[in-house]
Formats: sequence, structure tokens, C-alpha cells
Amino acid sequence: MKNPQNVRAAKIASVRSVSEAPQHSWPEVAFVGRSNVGKSSLLTMLTGLRNLAPVSKTPGRTKSLGFYALKNPELCLVDLPGYGWAQLGQDMRRQIATMISDYVTTRSNLLGLILLIDARRAELTDDDWAMVKLAMEAERALLVVLTKSDKLSKNQLSQARMAVEKALEIPKGSIIPVSSLNGTGKKELWVQITQLLKASKEPAEATDEAATTGEDSAATAE
Repeated sequence: MKNPQNVRAAKIASVRSVSEAPQHSWPEVAFVGRSNVGKSSLLTMLTGLRNLAPVSKTPGRTKSLGFYALKNPELCLVDLPGYGWAQLGQDMRRQIATMISDYVTTRSNLLGLILLIDARRAELTDDDWAMVKLAMEAERALLVVLTKSDKLSKNQLSQARMAVEKALEIPKGSIIPVSSLNGTGKKELWVQITQLLKASKEPAEATDEAATTGEDSAATAE
């Protein structure tokens, strides 16, 4: 990825089931979290494109899978529906849960999930824990970010970060604080996304190298 500060992106689809999702070979990274946690704002910050993903002040407005294609790098960012909004009807909450589960467990080109936690809460809800469990069971890479970090003092943010890292039992410094207002965490998050992309290509490169070695060996034997 040459220039993560100037990413070209465009929305290519908004669907309500995985069966309707775009059929492409591009790798995907999905963003997930509670309603109103800041997914749309984070997508806008990462791409630098205003209104790429509409931001609503009303929680629970996103009820579909949003696909955003990037050209440099060739990648698709996916905005999953927010969960945990109590005012949504039980049927809709169930539909959203099924939509997310189906996507995470069956989407073959999904590289990993980025779980958003509100820094001001500094804790995971039951729905967040369910998402962590889903990612582990589906063997998906999981990155965690603390949104709205600009709302806390430096000390408060440090405490929030350590609290979530302790709860998840992950190494200190694993969680990335982000802010869509001042751009905090943009570079660090792009580094992590780039590493996911690189890791996804290594098995294929290793297979190609092994195949080439095998062909060379066969030719030598002849």
C-alpha cells in the first residue's frame, strides 16, 4: 500500500443477506460494533472521503452490509450492521445477528474483523463478547479499536485501553485508540490492515514457490 492517506474508494453494494453480496476476489476487512459506536465515521476517516458511509445520529439505522471498494490497495471494507440498540424490534435484532453471523462464518475472502469499542465505556458488552466468540470460532483475525478517544484525557484513555486489553487477555498496546475528529489512530490502523493483506498473500506465494520448485526438480530428474 503506497499511500494510505489518499485512498480511492466507492460504495459498490448494500445488501441484507450474504447471498446478495458482491461476488469478487478482493480481500475484505469488516467493521463491527454496537450501534452508534462510530463505524461510519471511522470508514470516512480511513479513506479521507466525506460522506462515503453516511453518519446518522440515530442508533440502529444501519441494517445492511455495506461494501466499499478501494483501488490502492485492492481491498473491500465492509460495514456490518450495528448491534445492541434496544429500541430495535426483536425480529430485526435477530435478523441483524443472523446477517453478521452468516457473513463472518461463510465469506471466503474475509481477512479479519475490526471490533469497535466506545472508549468512554471501557468495557465489552454481552454483544461484544458474542462477537469475539464468533470471530474465534470462525478463526478470523480480530483487531480492536477504541473509538471517540478524543473524548477522554490522556490518562483516562490509557486506563480504558488497559481495562479492555486486560478483559480480552491480549498484550499491552494491542488496542488502537482512534478518533474520527482528529485522525488519531489512522496510520496505526492502516498498518494493521496492511499486515492482514500481506499475511493473506504469503500462503499463496509459498504455494507458487513450492510448485515452481517441484517443476524444476522434475525437469532436473528428466
